[in-house]
Amino acid sequence: MTDAPPLVSTEWLAQQAADAGIVVLDASVFLVQTLGQDRGEFHSGLDRFASGGHIPGARFADLFVEFSDPNVALPFTRPQVTQFEAAAGRLRHHARVACRNL
Repeated sequence: MTDAPPLVSTEWLAQQAADAGIVVLDASVFLVQTLGQDRGEFHSGLDRFASGGHIPGARFADLFVEFSDPNVALPFTRPQVTQFEAAAGRLRHHARVACRNL
């Protein structure tokens, strides 16, 4: 695997797509605004991911469940180290490429 900067272009990703050492994670969340409400609500991108709305071969990193601390009432809270390691291990995350829509 070629060393990659923290952010990469789509061109770089396309050139490296065959590299088995690269895992693309989709951690998309969406802000849904309801008419008449002042604040929107965040929703997981899992449904869009499951319907094929992602980069081919990407894996979904669920920021609402696996990558959030379940002991905190607020969403998107940083998980404990052991929880993060377990979630990343289940995704076999060995690279530094992640995609998100926010």
